[in-house]
Amino acid sequence: MAILEIDCFSNAPFAEVNGEYVVKRPLKRSEVLKFARSLLAQQFQDQLLTPAACKAFIHKTLPFYEVEVFFCIFLDNANRVIKVSELFRGTINRVFPYKRELVEKIIEQRASAVMFAHNHSTNSRPSASDIKITKELRDLLKVINVRLLDHFIVTADDMVSMLELGLI
Repeated sequence: MAILEIDCFSNAPFAEVNGEYVVKRPLKRSEVLKFARSLLAQQFQDQLLTPAACKAFIHKTLPFYEVEVFFCIFLDNANRVIKVSELFRGTINRVFPYKRELVEKIIEQRASAVMFAHNHSTNSRPSASDIKITKELRDLLKVINVRLLDHFIVTADDMVSMLELGLI
């Protein structure tokens, strides 16, 4: 079972020749970014065993999305990574994690704890909306005995922990 679950290319518009990639046709920026994410996913696939490794992966991956994307890192009782999933895609400046779907995924993965991450296009400060939804999700997860360990806000230059800011 794959640990990493993100939107990657299945029919890449690239060909690999001796470790180099050759473009098969003209590409849109979004296609290049999607391919870059798939290469990162392949590179990290076997290394996403700890929360710290997931944090590094997220920091390298999330800034390359053109819209806000919400990731969830599912962890077991010993805080070992079960899976890293891209769960929700939003617009250029917001993403809405649907609580019911999130709880379903957490139960499906049999997770005891989770970490969330999503990207911002400009600054990494949590918005009022980020703080509100994180607190709502934290309280919801308490009901099903799942710990929210952190929620990261990621930009190209920075990554902020809501836990370290005292917001969780």
